[in-house]
Amino acid sequence: MHRPLFIQLVAVATALSLLGCPDEQDLFDFDGDGVNDNEDCAPEDASIHPGAEDAHGNGVDEDCDGADGVDSDGDGYAGNASPETDDYDCNDSTADVHPGADDPWGDGVESNCDGVDGEDDDGDGFPGNAPTSSELHDCDDSNADIHPGAEEVDCDGLDNDCDGNNHDDHDADDDDVTTCDDDCDDTNNG
Repeated sequence: MHRPLFIQLVAVATALSLLGCPDEQDLFDFDGDGVNDNEDCAPEDASIHPGAEDAHGNGVDEDCDGADGVDSDGDGYAGNASPETDDYDCNDSTADVHPGADDPWGDGVESNCDGVDGEDDDGDGFPGNAPTSSELHDCDDSNADIHPGAEEVDCDGLDNDCDGNNHDDHDADDDDVTTCDDDCDDTNNG
């Protein structure tokens, strides 16, 4: 006596499920890239799958890690990006270090990939969040021309070298005319 085909298929499916066989979807690889579709972020494209080479800057996440380029630490920034780009991760082994991360001064860790321990918003190499008592403190972290050691410019109203003096009130001869007021000879008050 023969069982109907439907009953035979149900019996086989039941036996397979009892044996712990994977779900049919787990075995399917539509694009043939060697990665099962349930683990593949682009199951219709064989060039995109976990483990694929992921070039930075092409706008495609080939390795399914969530970033354009290789993001080994999962912070959303690519370690293989060019250092000149805004998404270059200078330490792709820790998620706490990446562009835009909080970078406290003095901890010895350059957390935000700007090249300075601390926040250097103007890119002049001096942190604006260093204590004002520090010789590294940038007194104007929005202007790269103003920082410790910068050349002082007289009569511009600015403290260019962050020494606490804007060098605009020179009146060496006490004639009440400063060099900024066109005192042509600040050594002679006559």
